[in-house]
Amino acid sequence: MQTTVIKKCDTTVFNLPPRKATVNAIVDYLNANYNRRLCSETISADLSYSFDYLNRLLNREAGTTVFRALEAIRMENAKKQLRS
Repeated sequence: MQTTVIKKCDTTVFNLPPRKATVNAIVDYLNANYNRRLCSETISADLSYSFDYLNRLLNREAGTTVFRALEAIRMENAKKQLRS
């Protein structure tokens, strides 16, 4: 299976298969809102999907959960801030 690398803030976060627009929407949302205090209810409401569905989809397609992806995005952005 071919993968597409998602880059935000000049940092590779993780690899995603290109066929899932919802997965890309999750990643875009997390990148745009990583600095907010996010809970499963907020993420679910903002993306208009059940949180369990989002979590299963991201885990199946990217091999990570929503909160692990959020943590990775936060860590990458923190590293970038420390470098500058």
